[in-house]
This record gives sequence, structure tokens and C-alpha cells, in this order.
Amino acid sequence: MSRVEIFILAAGSIKHKFNFIKFGFNSPALLPINTKNVSSFIIDFYLEHNIKINLVINEQDIYEVKNELIYYIDKINIITIKRSNSVVETLDIALKNIEIDDIIVNLVSTIPTTLVKLNSFCISKKLYKSKEYSLIFEDKFFYKNEKLNTGYAFTGIFRTSSKLIKEAIKKIGYKKDLMYIVESLKNTLKPQKITWIDVGHEINYHKAKNLLISSRSFNSINIIETKGILIKSSKNKEKFNDEIRYIQMLPNDIKIYFPRILEHLENVKMEYYGYPTLAEYMLYWDIDIVYWEKIFSSLKQILDEFLKFSYSIGYQTYFNFYYLKYKARVDEFKKQIGYDFLFDDYIYINDKKYKNLNLLDEAIKNKINQLYSENDFCIMHGDFCFNNILFDIYSDIIRLIDARGSFGDNCKGIYGDRKYDIAKLTHSVIGQYDYIVNNIFKLNIDNSKIEYHIPQRKNYDELKKINIDLIKYFGYDDKDIMFIVGLLFVSMTPLHNDNIDRQITMYCHGIKILNESLEEK
Repeated sequence: MSRVEIFILAAGSIKHKFNFIKFGFNSPALLPINTKNVSSFIIDFYLEHNIKINLVINEQDIYEVKNELIYYIDKINIITIKRSNSVVETLDIALKNIEIDDIIVNLVSTIPTTLVKLNSFCISKKLYKSKEYSLIFEDKFFYKNEKLNTGYAFTGIFRTSSKLIKEAIKKIGYKKDLMYIVESLKNTLKPQKITWIDVGHEINYHKAKNLLISSRSFNSINIIETKGILIKSSKNKEKFNDEIRYIQMLPNDIKIYFPRILEHLENVKMEYYGYPTLAEYMLYWDIDIVYWEKIFSSLKQILDEFLKFSYSIGYQTYFNFYYLKYKARVDEFKKQIGYDFLFDDYIYINDKKYKNLNLLDEAIKNKINQLYSENDFCIMHGDFCFNNILFDIYSDIIRLIDARGSFGDNCKGIYGDRKYDIAKLTHSVIGQYDYIVNNIFKLNIDNSKIEYHIPQRKNYDELKKINIDLIKYFGYDDKDIMFIVGLLFVSMTPLHNDNIDRQITMYCHGIKILNESLEEK
């Protein structure tokens, strides 16, 4: 196979186009889309195709880019540009001293959906009438801001040799639009239609967010924006039915917090809300602590309302949910993973020796027994984490999505242990779950010793304090809630077998938390 490299062009700045997003990063490589940055989506795509990746950024953005792309830093090559007046000049600088017969150029504002073919350029499947985009119709090239035209949008992706690209640049000069290169090579490059996920224009940003929405539990999600409807379909019929039953069983006062189910046959049709999740706010939005206090006040209100509807579950269901589930999940993880040392009596994490699960097992069992209380059983969401909580900071409207719908196999429905909801909330804040699942971490394994690092957002300490205040408001010890958080992390490992680094980080993070929470005061 011939050598092929991708050059992701992420110099310059597009921050001024998105005044409605209060994100703190300057580099266009870090523009947030849902709970990831745009370059992460692009890098993941090309890593799956085993293509060498070059990310081209402004020199002054190097620190924040390396910090945000900490997971990918050993998997990509970063090229810094001191100064450039156009995207064509940026590409010319990036290709200096490079002679390759197969190069892909990808503007960071387009998330690829199909691998571009050699000597091709990508255009949208959809026909647009606009002056905001560079358009192509038949053999005619229309550049943005010229006048209103109709055509297929040029996506900013093309593939050919470095020699041809350099020859084209010499011919056209440092133009402001990559399409000039494509037009110069129109006798060589052929159009290839793809689904265009564009994040470079404010008008397309929310459409891109919707296209990228995914769920671990469901196989297909479709959003009808004009009607505000989300349609889910899944092969996991049990999970599918659990969620429907959960919504149907809720009292009216609680049901208002959840999207209405409009229809459920082969799939489920429900209301759609385009509000950001709390995970998005935490990871990317630069909002004042006053907003977070308002958000947690709303969460307290919801949990208080849940408690009004008490229920008797019984000890065995409670014990099975916490202990037997954790044991079964860890056994499944052992079968998936190839590192036997992870399950030795002791494990070395970040230069510290910790007891592993086999030595902690009796203490775990005793702690679960100790935390049993019938007074804690009430309505429970079951997956009350930041990514399942939607909030509009302008209207204070809050909506909950993707409820569990069961507290173990023997307790289907809306009831469960309130401590579990609080622990789920805590594993997002103090436990940094949303950081890990969005690849904002670094893992290194050296001779059976593990090092992992999760960089903290500047809002971490403030959010941690608010989180602990919520725990104390409901009368719990934060170490008891963190114990459940530790169980959550070791239990979720088999559910992330698409990423071994993430699995190991979650497991080690859980072991560390369990050791700390089980230490005697």
C-alpha cells in the first residue's frame, strides 16, 4: 500500500463566528461539538483508516492543543505555523520539504464521513442555494460572498499528490479559499459526494451536533428538527422497553422533567430538546459559578421530588444490584482484557501501591451492607450523570434523558436507591467520568506499573465543592458516595471494550477511589 498522509488544517481562528457558545479555547482545532472537540472526531476517523495524521495549528495555540489532545499526542504529528494570511498559505507552509504521492487535505471545519478517493475532492450530497459557502455545480465554481448561487458545497477535503498541490499554489498564489486549488486541478480531481458535517458556519453548527448524537444503548437515532422529534430504534429490545415503561410509570409531577413519548412501535418517537448537556457545559463552556449554583439547585429540587415517592425494594434486590452486578461486570472485563497483572493482589497506580479487588472484596461487601437503608428507596433515574441532563442556561429549563428503567433484573420500573443517582452525579463531577469517555486523559503502562493523568478544567474545584455540598444536603458522607463511584468505575469497564486505554483508566481510577473511600477515618 502506498504511503498516505492527512493534513488537518486548523490554523487561523473561527471563534468569532460562534458568539452563542461561551467556550474558552482559541484554536479552531478545539471547537466543541457535543462533548468532544472537532479535531478529535477527525483524528478518530483517520486513525480507523490507519493514515498518518498531521495537525496544522497556530504556534501560539500549541499548549492548549497539546493539553486538550493529550490522549492523541503520541498518535499524531503537530505542525505549528507562526504566521499565515490565508488557508492556502498555511497548506503551502505545512507541505514544505514534503514530497508524497498521496496526500489528503481536510479543513478542520469538516468532519469526514467517507474516506476521500485518490485524485478526488468532496462535495455535499445536498444542493445549496447560498453565498455563505463555496459551491460547485457541474463544471462551474462559485466562491462564497460573491453572490447568491446554487450548487454543491465544497467541503474543504481533497486528495492528490503534494507535487500537484504545490504546482497549483504557485499558479494561483495565496488565495483565501482551498477551492482555488481544486479548480486549478479540475482536470485531475473528480468530485465525490459525501454527507457534509460542517462546523465552520454558525447556521450548520446545531445540525452537525444532531448528526453526531449517538447513544451506547441504541443503534439508530434520527432527529426531525422542525418538529422537535427524536426517533430511536434498537436491537436491545429489553433496554428499549425498560425506558418506555419507565416514562409511562412516572407520576405527572415527575414526568414533566422527561421528554414525552409520542409513539412506540418498532421504534420510539419522543420530544427532542436541543439544549446542551451538563457535560458540555463542564468540559467546554466558560460560564460563571453562579450558573452552576443555579443548576445544582435545580438538581436538588428534582432529587427532593423523587424522594416524595418512596418504595420498598428489600435487601436482596439492593445487594444484588451493587455487589453481584459489580462481580459479574469485572469477570466480563477480565475476559476482554489481556493484562493479567491488572488483577494481582496489589496494583501500582501513579507510583502508589493499592489493594486490588480480591483483597478489597470483603470490605466492599461489608460497606454495601452498611449503606443499606429502606429510607433511601424512591424514584430513581438510574443514569443521573451529566451527559443525561439537558439544561438551558437562558431559561433554566432542565430535562432528563436516557433513564435506566430498572434497579436490577428483579426491580423493573422507576424505583431504586437514591444514593445511586447522587453517585452518578458525583462520578461526572469529582470522578471526571465525562473527561475519560471523551478521551481527555493519558495512560501509560510500563512494566506492570500504570500511570494515568486526567487534566482538570479550571471549574473543577468549584464544581467539586458544590457537589460535596449537595451530598451533605441529603445527609450522606462524601466518602460513602465516593465508594459507590469507585464501584461504578470498575463496573463500567466491559461496556467500553471499543477502547482498551479507556477501560484500563476507568478500572485503575475505580481501584484508586475504592481504596481511598474504604480507608478508615
